[in-house]
Amino acid sequence: MNKNSFQIPQPKKIKVASITPFWRFRDYFDFFYNILFKNSEQLKLNISQSIKNIHNIDFDFSYFFDSGKSAIYFSLLALGLSKGDKVIIPSFTCRAVLFALFEAKVEPILMDIDDDYNLDLLALSALNDLEGIKAIILPNMYGKINSNYKLINKIKRKGIIVIEDNATSFGSTYSSEIISDAVIYSFNTGKMINGSGGGIVFLRNKVNSSLLRQVNDSQMSKVLIRFIRNLITLRYRKKLSPIINLIRDKNKNQLTLDDYYSVKDQNINKVQKYFNCKNVSLFNLSLVDSQLRSYEKVKFLYIDLFQKYNSKLELSSRLNHNEMPNYFVLEIDKKINRYALGSFLSSKGIEVFWSYFPIHKIQIYKDIKFIGSLAATNKKWSNFLYMPFNVFVKETDVELVCNLYKNFVSKCEHDK
Repeated sequence: MNKNSFQIPQPKKIKVASITPFWRFRDYFDFFYNILFKNSEQLKLNISQSIKNIHNIDFDFSYFFDSGKSAIYFSLLALGLSKGDKVIIPSFTCRAVLFALFEAKVEPILMDIDDDYNLDLLALSALNDLEGIKAIILPNMYGKINSNYKLINKIKRKGIIVIEDNATSFGSTYSSEIISDAVIYSFNTGKMINGSGGGIVFLRNKVNSSLLRQVNDSQMSKVLIRFIRNLITLRYRKKLSPIINLIRDKNKNQLTLDDYYSVKDQNINKVQKYFNCKNVSLFNLSLVDSQLRSYEKVKFLYIDLFQKYNSKLELSSRLNHNEMPNYFVLEIDKKINRYALGSFLSSKGIEVFWSYFPIHKIQIYKDIKFIGSLAATNKKWSNFLYMPFNVFVKETDVELVCNLYKNFVSKCEHDK
Protein backbone atom coordinates (compact mmCIF):
# COMPACT_ATOMS: atom_id res chain seq x y z
CA MET A 1 0.00 0.00 0.00
CA ASN A 2 1.43 3.35 -1.10
CA LYS A 3 1.59 5.61 1.96
CA ASN A 4 0.61 8.56 -0.22
CA SER A 5 -2.63 6.96 -1.40
CA PHE A 6 -5.95 8.37 -0.33
CA GLN A 7 -6.96 5.85 2.27
CA ILE A 8 -6.65 2.34 3.59
CA PRO A 9 -8.82 0.04 1.45
CA GLN A 10 -12.05 -1.06 3.06
CA PRO A 11 -12.94 -4.73 3.53
CA LYS A 12 -14.71 -6.39 0.63
CA LYS A 13 -16.89 -8.04 3.26
CA ILE A 14 -17.00 -6.38 6.67
CA LYS A 15 -16.78 -8.68 9.69
CA VAL A 16 -16.29 -5.93 12.28
CA ALA A 17 -17.51 -2.43 11.39
CA SER A 18 -15.69 0.60 12.72
CA ILE A 19 -18.12 3.52 12.96
CA THR A 20 -21.59 1.97 12.81
CA PRO A 21 -23.98 4.66 14.09
CA PHE A 22 -25.73 3.95 17.34
CA TRP A 23 -29.27 3.24 16.17
CA ARG A 24 -30.69 0.32 18.12
CA PHE A 25 -34.26 -1.02 17.88
CA ARG A 26 -35.17 1.14 20.88
CA ASP A 27 -34.09 4.21 18.95
CA TYR A 28 -36.41 3.41 16.05
CA PHE A 29 -39.34 2.93 18.43
CA ASP A 30 -38.60 6.24 20.15
CA PHE A 31 -38.07 7.84 16.77
CA PHE A 32 -41.59 7.09 15.57
CA TYR A 33 -43.08 7.97 18.95
CA ASN A 34 -41.36 11.37 18.89
CA ILE A 35 -42.43 12.02 15.31
CA LEU A 36 -46.05 11.32 16.19
CA PHE A 37 -46.37 12.89 19.63
CA LYS A 38 -43.62 15.49 20.13
CA ASN A 39 -42.48 18.64 18.40
CA SER A 40 -39.02 20.05 17.74
CA GLU A 41 -39.09 22.57 20.58
CA GLN A 42 -39.92 19.90 23.18
CA LEU A 43 -37.08 17.71 21.93
CA LYS A 44 -34.61 20.60 21.83
CA LEU A 45 -35.41 21.43 25.44
CA ASN A 46 -34.94 17.79 26.50
CA ILE A 47 -31.68 17.39 24.59
CA SER A 48 -30.23 20.70 25.75
CA GLN A 49 -30.95 19.93 29.40
CA SER A 50 -29.55 16.40 29.13
CA ILE A 51 -26.29 17.61 27.60
CA LYS A 52 -25.96 20.36 30.20
CA ASN A 53 -26.44 17.80 33.00
CA ILE A 54 -23.91 15.38 31.52
CA HIS A 55 -21.22 18.02 30.99
CA ASN A 56 -21.90 20.38 33.92
CA ILE A 57 -22.63 23.27 31.55
CA ASP A 58 -24.15 26.29 33.24
CA PHE A 59 -24.72 28.36 30.08
CA ASP A 60 -28.24 29.74 29.76
CA PHE A 61 -28.72 29.55 26.00
CA SER A 62 -28.45 26.81 23.38
CA TYR A 63 -29.05 26.82 19.63
CA PHE A 64 -29.49 23.85 17.28
CA PHE A 65 -28.28 23.49 13.69
CA ASP A 66 -28.14 21.01 10.85
CA SER A 67 -24.41 20.38 11.38
CA GLY A 68 -21.52 20.99 13.75
CA LYS A 69 -19.83 23.33 11.27
CA SER A 70 -22.98 25.47 11.13
CA ALA A 71 -22.89 25.66 14.93
CA ILE A 72 -19.27 26.85 14.76
CA TYR A 73 -20.11 29.43 12.09
CA PHE A 74 -23.07 30.68 14.12
CA SER A 75 -20.97 30.99 17.28
CA LEU A 76 -18.37 33.08 15.43
CA LEU A 77 -21.05 35.58 14.42
CA ALA A 78 -22.84 35.46 17.78
CA LEU A 79 -19.62 36.27 19.62
CA GLY A 80 -18.98 39.30 17.46
CA LEU A 81 -16.25 38.23 15.06
CA SER A 82 -16.03 40.23 11.85
CA LYS A 83 -14.57 39.85 8.38
CA GLY A 84 -10.79 39.61 8.49
CA ASP A 85 -10.51 38.75 12.18
CA LYS A 86 -7.83 36.14 12.90
CA VAL A 87 -8.82 32.83 14.49
CA ILE A 88 -6.37 30.16 15.66
CA ILE A 89 -7.21 26.50 15.00
CA PRO A 90 -5.00 23.39 15.12
CA SER A 91 -3.79 22.18 11.73
CA PHE A 92 -4.85 18.70 12.83
CA THR A 93 -8.62 19.06 12.99
CA CYS A 94 -11.73 18.39 10.94
CA ARG A 95 -11.80 20.58 7.83
CA ALA A 96 -15.43 21.42 8.63
CA VAL A 97 -13.99 23.86 11.18
CA LEU A 98 -12.02 25.51 8.39
CA PHE A 99 -15.13 25.71 6.17
CA ALA A 100 -17.03 27.49 8.95
CA LEU A 101 -14.23 30.05 9.21
CA PHE A 102 -14.25 30.61 5.47
CA GLU A 103 -17.99 31.21 5.51
CA ALA A 104 -17.61 33.71 8.35
CA LYS A 105 -14.87 35.40 6.29
CA VAL A 106 -12.40 35.31 9.17
CA GLU A 107 -8.74 34.42 8.69
CA PRO A 108 -7.59 31.01 9.98
CA ILE A 109 -4.18 30.78 11.65
CA LEU A 110 -2.86 27.24 12.10
CA MET A 111 -1.06 26.00 15.19
CA ASP A 112 0.44 22.76 16.48
CA ILE A 113 -1.02 20.04 18.69
CA ASP A 114 0.12 18.40 21.92
CA ASP A 115 0.56 14.70 22.77
CA ASP A 116 -3.22 14.24 23.06
CA TYR A 117 -3.87 15.65 19.55
CA ASN A 118 -5.31 18.79 21.18
CA LEU A 119 -4.34 22.40 20.44
CA ASP A 120 -1.02 23.16 22.17
CA LEU A 121 -2.27 25.70 24.73
CA LEU A 122 1.08 25.71 26.53
CA ALA A 123 2.86 26.99 23.42
CA LEU A 124 0.01 29.37 22.65
CA SER A 125 -0.01 30.95 26.10
CA ALA A 126 3.77 31.42 25.93
CA LEU A 127 3.53 33.59 22.81
CA ASN A 128 4.23 37.25 23.47
CA ASP A 129 2.65 38.51 20.28
CA LEU A 130 -1.02 37.60 19.89
CA GLU A 131 -1.97 40.94 18.42
CA GLY A 132 -4.77 40.62 15.92
CA ILE A 133 -5.91 37.23 17.21
CA LYS A 134 -9.60 37.52 18.04
CA ALA A 135 -10.49 33.91 18.86
CA ILE A 136 -9.29 30.33 19.13
CA ILE A 137 -11.24 27.18 18.38
CA LEU A 138 -10.32 24.51 20.88
CA PRO A 139 -11.15 20.94 19.83
CA ASN A 140 -11.02 18.31 22.58
CA MET A 141 -9.97 15.23 20.64
CA TYR A 142 -10.99 11.60 21.10
CA GLY A 143 -12.37 12.08 24.61
CA LYS A 144 -9.29 13.86 25.95
CA ILE A 145 -9.87 17.20 27.67
CA ASN A 146 -7.06 19.66 26.97
CA SER A 147 -4.54 19.08 29.77
CA ASN A 148 -3.70 22.80 29.87
CA TYR A 149 -7.29 24.03 29.83
CA LYS A 150 -6.75 26.37 32.80
CA LEU A 151 -4.35 28.40 30.66
CA ILE A 152 -7.42 29.70 28.82
CA ASN A 153 -7.81 32.25 31.62
CA LYS A 154 -4.45 33.75 30.65
CA ILE A 155 -5.44 33.76 26.98
CA LYS A 156 -8.84 35.32 27.65
CA ARG A 157 -7.26 38.16 29.63
CA LYS A 158 -5.78 39.24 26.30
CA GLY A 159 -9.31 39.68 24.96
CA ILE A 160 -9.35 36.44 22.96
CA ILE A 161 -12.62 34.53 22.52
CA VAL A 162 -12.52 30.76 23.11
CA ILE A 163 -14.87 28.41 21.23
CA GLU A 164 -14.75 24.84 22.44
CA ASP A 165 -15.39 22.03 19.93
CA ASN A 166 -16.36 18.75 21.61
CA ALA A 167 -17.45 16.89 18.46
CA THR A 168 -15.24 13.89 19.32
CA SER A 169 -15.42 14.11 23.13
CA PHE A 170 -19.03 13.69 24.13
CA GLY A 171 -19.33 12.82 27.82
CA SER A 172 -15.93 14.19 28.85
CA THR A 173 -16.14 16.84 31.55
CA TYR A 174 -13.87 19.36 33.23
CA SER A 175 -12.73 19.00 36.81
CA SER A 176 -13.18 22.78 37.13
CA GLU A 177 -15.74 25.23 35.78
CA ILE A 178 -16.08 25.82 32.04
CA ILE A 179 -14.35 29.07 31.11
CA SER A 180 -14.86 28.99 27.33
CA ASP A 181 -17.23 31.42 25.61
CA ALA A 182 -19.04 28.76 23.56
CA VAL A 183 -19.29 24.97 23.72
CA ILE A 184 -20.21 22.90 20.65
CA TYR A 185 -21.31 19.28 20.13
CA SER A 186 -21.96 17.40 16.91
CA PHE A 187 -24.51 14.65 16.22
CA ASN A 188 -23.15 13.54 12.88
CA THR A 189 -22.79 9.89 11.91
CA GLY A 190 -19.88 8.17 13.61
CA LYS A 191 -20.25 10.24 16.77
CA MET A 192 -21.04 8.63 20.11
CA ILE A 193 -24.49 10.27 20.17
CA ASN A 194 -25.75 10.71 16.62
CA GLY A 195 -28.58 11.18 14.21
CA SER A 196 -27.70 11.58 10.56
CA GLY A 197 -26.45 15.10 11.24
CA GLY A 198 -26.95 18.01 13.59
CA GLY A 199 -25.11 20.17 16.07
CA ILE A 200 -25.64 22.38 19.12
CA VAL A 201 -23.85 25.39 20.56
CA PHE A 202 -24.16 26.61 24.15
CA LEU A 203 -23.67 30.35 24.73
CA ARG A 204 -23.67 32.49 27.86
CA ASN A 205 -25.72 35.29 26.33
CA LYS A 206 -28.85 35.42 24.21
CA VAL A 207 -28.25 35.86 20.49
CA ASN A 208 -29.62 38.86 18.63
CA SER A 209 -32.91 38.01 16.94
CA SER A 210 -31.66 39.34 13.60
CA LEU A 211 -28.95 36.69 13.59
CA LEU A 212 -31.47 33.95 14.34
CA ARG A 213 -33.54 35.00 11.33
CA GLN A 214 -30.72 33.73 9.13
CA VAL A 215 -31.38 30.18 10.31
CA ASN A 216 -33.77 28.31 8.04
CA ASP A 217 -35.58 25.00 8.35
CA SER A 218 -34.12 22.03 6.50
CA GLN A 219 -35.95 20.75 3.44
CA MET A 220 -37.80 17.63 4.54
CA SER A 221 -37.11 15.78 1.28
CA LYS A 222 -33.34 16.26 1.60
CA VAL A 223 -33.37 15.33 5.28
CA LEU A 224 -35.31 12.14 4.56
CA ILE A 225 -33.02 11.15 1.69
CA ARG A 226 -29.92 11.68 3.85
CA PHE A 227 -31.46 9.73 6.72
CA ILE A 228 -32.34 6.74 4.51
CA ARG A 229 -28.95 6.83 2.81
CA ASN A 230 -27.12 6.82 6.14
CA LEU A 231 -29.41 4.13 7.50
CA ILE A 232 -28.56 1.81 4.61
CA THR A 233 -24.90 2.63 3.99
CA LEU A 234 -23.82 2.99 7.62
CA ARG A 235 -26.11 1.19 10.03
CA TYR A 236 -26.41 -1.88 7.82
CA ARG A 237 -23.27 -1.64 5.74
CA LYS A 238 -21.75 -4.61 7.52
CA LYS A 239 -24.38 -6.86 5.92
CA LEU A 240 -24.48 -4.89 2.68
CA SER A 241 -20.73 -4.36 2.28
CA PRO A 242 -20.34 -6.64 -0.81
CA ILE A 243 -23.05 -4.66 -2.62
CA ILE A 244 -21.76 -1.26 -1.49
CA ASN A 245 -18.27 -2.17 -2.71
CA LEU A 246 -19.63 -2.89 -6.19
CA ILE A 247 -20.86 0.68 -6.58
CA ARG A 248 -18.00 2.43 -4.77
CA ASP A 249 -15.67 4.65 -6.77
CA LYS A 250 -12.77 2.39 -7.71
CA ASN A 251 -10.36 5.19 -8.57
CA LYS A 252 -10.16 7.16 -5.35
CA ASN A 253 -7.34 5.06 -3.93
CA GLN A 254 -5.18 6.10 -6.88
CA LEU A 255 -5.16 9.74 -5.79
CA THR A 256 -2.53 11.21 -3.51
CA LEU A 257 -3.82 12.66 -0.26
CA ASP A 258 -3.10 16.21 -1.38
CA ASP A 259 -4.80 15.66 -4.75
CA TYR A 260 -7.83 14.09 -3.13
CA TYR A 261 -8.45 16.81 -0.56
CA SER A 262 -7.56 19.62 -2.98
CA VAL A 263 -10.00 18.38 -5.61
CA LYS A 264 -12.71 17.60 -3.08
CA ASP A 265 -12.52 20.96 -1.30
CA GLN A 266 -12.34 22.92 -4.54
CA ASN A 267 -15.50 21.17 -5.72
CA ILE A 268 -17.23 21.78 -2.40
CA ASN A 269 -16.31 25.44 -2.57
CA LYS A 270 -17.41 25.71 -6.19
CA VAL A 271 -20.95 24.51 -5.52
CA GLN A 272 -21.05 26.11 -2.04
CA LYS A 273 -22.06 22.96 -0.22
CA TYR A 274 -19.78 23.34 2.77
CA PHE A 275 -22.12 25.57 4.72
CA ASN A 276 -25.76 25.03 5.50
CA CYS A 277 -26.93 27.03 8.54
CA LYS A 278 -30.28 25.34 8.99
CA ASN A 279 -32.28 24.10 11.92
CA VAL A 280 -31.73 20.50 12.90
CA SER A 281 -34.49 18.24 11.61
CA LEU A 282 -37.12 16.48 13.72
CA PHE A 283 -35.64 13.18 12.47
CA ASN A 284 -32.25 13.90 13.98
CA LEU A 285 -33.66 15.38 17.17
CA SER A 286 -35.72 12.22 17.71
CA LEU A 287 -32.74 9.90 17.39
CA VAL A 288 -30.48 12.06 19.57
CA ASP A 289 -33.17 12.34 22.25
CA SER A 290 -33.57 8.57 22.37
CA GLN A 291 -29.83 7.96 22.74
CA LEU A 292 -29.45 10.55 25.46
CA ARG A 293 -32.15 8.85 27.52
CA SER A 294 -30.04 5.68 27.31
CA TYR A 295 -26.80 7.52 27.94
CA GLU A 296 -25.80 5.73 31.14
CA LYS A 297 -26.01 2.40 29.35
CA VAL A 298 -24.12 3.77 26.37
CA LYS A 299 -21.47 5.18 28.68
CA PHE A 300 -20.97 1.81 30.35
CA LEU A 301 -20.67 0.04 26.98
CA TYR A 302 -18.05 2.47 25.69
CA ILE A 303 -15.95 2.38 28.85
CA ASP A 304 -16.12 -1.41 28.96
CA LEU A 305 -15.08 -1.65 25.31
CA PHE A 306 -12.21 0.76 25.86
CA GLN A 307 -10.97 -1.28 28.82
CA LYS A 308 -11.19 -4.53 26.85
CA TYR A 309 -8.96 -3.11 24.12
CA ASN A 310 -6.45 -1.86 26.66
CA SER A 311 -6.44 -5.19 28.47
CA LYS A 312 -6.01 -7.39 25.39
CA LEU A 313 -3.33 -5.11 23.91
CA GLU A 314 -1.66 -4.73 27.32
CA LEU A 315 -1.89 -0.94 27.17
CA SER A 316 -2.49 1.51 29.98
CA SER A 317 -5.47 3.81 29.74
CA ARG A 318 -4.67 7.42 28.89
CA LEU A 319 -8.08 8.72 29.92
CA ASN A 320 -8.74 10.38 33.26
CA HIS A 321 -11.77 9.59 35.41
CA ASN A 322 -13.68 12.57 33.99
CA GLU A 323 -12.98 11.66 30.36
CA MET A 324 -15.17 9.52 28.13
CA PRO A 325 -13.74 7.37 25.32
CA ASN A 326 -15.40 8.21 22.00
CA TYR A 327 -12.89 6.31 19.86
CA PHE A 328 -10.15 3.77 20.37
CA VAL A 329 -7.06 5.39 18.89
CA LEU A 330 -4.27 2.85 18.48
CA GLU A 331 -0.91 4.59 18.36
CA ILE A 332 1.42 2.51 16.23
CA ASP A 333 5.07 1.78 16.82
CA LYS A 334 7.35 3.66 14.42
CA LYS A 335 8.60 0.34 13.08
CA ILE A 336 5.09 -0.63 11.93
CA ASN A 337 3.74 0.76 8.65
CA ARG A 338 0.24 2.10 9.29
CA TYR A 339 -0.90 1.48 5.73
CA ALA A 340 0.39 -2.07 5.64
CA LEU A 341 -1.31 -2.79 8.98
CA GLY A 342 -4.55 -1.25 7.76
CA SER A 343 -4.46 -3.25 4.55
CA PHE A 344 -3.81 -6.46 6.48
CA LEU A 345 -6.73 -5.87 8.85
CA SER A 346 -8.94 -4.92 5.91
CA SER A 347 -8.11 -8.20 4.16
CA LYS A 348 -9.41 -9.97 7.29
CA GLY A 349 -12.70 -8.02 7.27
CA ILE A 350 -11.75 -5.51 9.97
CA GLU A 351 -12.74 -1.96 9.15
CA VAL A 352 -10.15 0.57 10.36
CA PHE A 353 -9.42 4.11 9.28
CA TRP A 354 -7.74 7.40 10.16
CA SER A 355 -8.88 10.97 9.74
CA TYR A 356 -7.85 14.61 9.62
CA PHE A 357 -5.14 15.00 7.02
CA PRO A 358 -3.30 18.12 8.30
CA ILE A 359 -4.62 21.29 6.72
CA HIS A 360 -1.16 22.73 6.05
CA LYS A 361 -0.28 19.68 3.93
CA ILE A 362 -3.10 20.35 1.44
CA GLN A 363 -1.85 22.37 -1.51
CA ILE A 364 -4.88 24.62 -1.89
CA TYR A 365 -4.37 25.85 1.70
CA LYS A 366 -0.65 26.57 1.32
CA ASP A 367 -1.21 30.32 1.81
CA ILE A 368 -2.81 29.92 5.24
CA LYS A 369 -0.45 31.32 7.87
CA PHE A 370 0.75 29.16 10.74
CA ILE A 371 2.58 29.60 14.03
CA GLY A 372 5.65 27.50 14.79
CA SER A 373 6.92 24.49 12.87
CA LEU A 374 3.85 22.23 13.32
CA ALA A 375 6.34 19.48 14.18
CA ALA A 376 3.98 17.52 16.44
CA THR A 377 1.24 17.52 13.81
CA ASN A 378 3.69 16.32 11.15
CA LYS A 379 4.82 13.51 13.44
CA LYS A 380 1.59 12.33 15.05
CA TRP A 381 -1.02 12.44 12.28
CA SER A 382 0.42 9.39 10.49
CA ASN A 383 1.00 7.34 13.60
CA PHE A 384 -2.41 5.96 14.55
CA LEU A 385 -5.48 3.99 13.45
CA TYR A 386 -9.05 3.98 14.73
CA MET A 387 -10.05 0.50 15.81
CA PRO A 388 -13.72 -0.62 15.58
CA PHE A 389 -15.45 1.16 18.44
CA ASN A 390 -19.23 1.31 18.79
CA VAL A 391 -21.99 -0.36 20.81
CA PHE A 392 -22.33 -3.17 18.28
CA VAL A 393 -18.72 -4.35 18.78
CA LYS A 394 -18.65 -7.50 20.91
CA GLU A 395 -15.92 -8.90 23.14
CA THR A 396 -15.26 -11.62 20.54
CA ASP A 397 -14.78 -8.86 17.95
CA VAL A 398 -12.23 -7.11 20.17
CA GLU A 399 -10.40 -10.39 20.67
CA LEU A 400 -10.31 -11.00 16.90
CA VAL A 401 -9.02 -7.49 16.14
CA CYS A 402 -6.36 -7.60 18.86
CA ASN A 403 -5.13 -11.08 17.90
CA LEU A 404 -4.80 -10.06 14.25
CA TYR A 405 -2.89 -6.94 15.28
CA LYS A 406 -0.53 -8.97 17.46
CA ASN A 407 0.01 -11.47 14.64
CA PHE A 408 0.89 -8.66 12.25
CA VAL A 409 3.35 -7.10 14.71
CA SER A 410 4.90 -10.49 15.41
CA LYS A 411 5.35 -11.14 11.69
CA CYS A 412 6.98 -7.74 11.18
CA GLU A 413 9.42 -8.41 14.01
CA HIS A 414 10.18 -11.87 12.62
CA ASP A 415 10.80 -10.56 9.10
CA LYS A 416 13.33 -8.07 10.44
